[in-house]
Amino acid sequence: MGVAVLPYLLQVAEPMDEQDLLPLMSLHSLEVLQIWSGSKTGLFCRPLLSAELAGSLTALTSLSMSGCHVSCLEHVGSCTALRVLELYCPDGSQEELSESGWAAVGELTGLVDLQLYSAEMMTPTPECCAAVGKLTRLQSFGAEAWSVDMLLALAPCTQLTQLAGGWQHGNKDVAHVALPSVVELADAHGCPPFAALPNLVTVRQSSPLAPDAFANMGKHCSQLRQLIAWDSARLPMTSLPSAETSRVHISTVKALSALTCLTRLDFMVGAPGEVCALVDVVADLLPHGFQHLEVCVLGDSHVPPGMLMLLAKLHGLPELVLELNPSTADEVVLDAWPFLSALSGVRHVKICCPSHHADEFALVYNQICEVGISCPDRLRIVS
Repeated sequence: MGVAVLPYLLQVAEPMDEQDLLPLMSLHSLEVLQIWSGSKTGLFCRPLLSAELAGSLTALTSLSMSGCHVSCLEHVGSCTALRVLELYCPDGSQEELSESGWAAVGELTGLVDLQLYSAEMMTPTPECCAAVGKLTRLQSFGAEAWSVDMLLALAPCTQLTQLAGGWQHGNKDVAHVALPSVVELADAHGCPPFAALPNLVTVRQSSPLAPDAFANMGKHCSQLRQLIAWDSARLPMTSLPSAETSRVHISTVKALSALTCLTRLDFMVGAPGEVCALVDVVADLLPHGFQHLEVCVLGDSHVPPGMLMLLAKLHGLPELVLELNPSTADEVVLDAWPFLSALSGVRHVKICCPSHHADEFALVYNQICEVGISCPDRLRIVS
């Protein structure tokens, strides 16, 4: 009977180098290794995975390292059993892979999940194309930044279902390249190549997209069902480029009406006009089966309660989540009675607000229900 080998998780809070990890060389049967640093500085971004260590851990099927310099990929080629490889740099340092780094990655033909957030994917060099072309089992591939030129390298990955990272324009002709197997973009921002991704189902946006991105999405991604257009950290920004005018913001939002298969939309708003456009879009999509809208009013954005009242037009919407910043919550709670009553056509409503307003919303909702005034079937208040 074989001996079970448990995953090994190493968490460190002080700077370390490759010599500190050499004791792990004795764990020849180790299959899962995670090394996470508690620092957010560049002190950890170094080649922690030495050739000696990698050569001793050939049974690894999953390797995750936080604070590891991209050059450590030059040693990973001996870990040919890897199915999952993840590298992160906590200070945001990234660079492209070297020729030897790509050569080593090309040895990992069993990879299913490759997340290189210490790396930029900008140039489809011959070494890059040769390596990626061998990763025929790859299903998920993430990097800090992508150039659209990299579509040329990704074309042979016919099992690829998810791409993650931001996108920049390229210099090569990629109009003929399509990745029909990709159904999800994660951590997306910039200018994703929607024309090459006709079967997208989900887009998770981490930062603003380029002004024409939503229009391109509507033109090329007719099967899109979920657009989760904000960052999980709730950064003080909207889903749209802040440098653009209000007119551009409104036309950008209106372009989403073309996504008639959309069932979920999460959106950060920063101005009243964006709310108007968003309500118009969802009203257009409701007859097509739209289900879930999340509206987040962020940071210092001022969206008066009167504009949020426009959400009452979405009669029949199954679920609405409304996240309010402190100043907007201060105003909305003063008109909680008419506001909640106006949302009576929405079945389920969730309001996220500062804790000192949560009880006030709940009290008003109970009072409305007691006197029989129309209101949402179910209201949930969270702080």
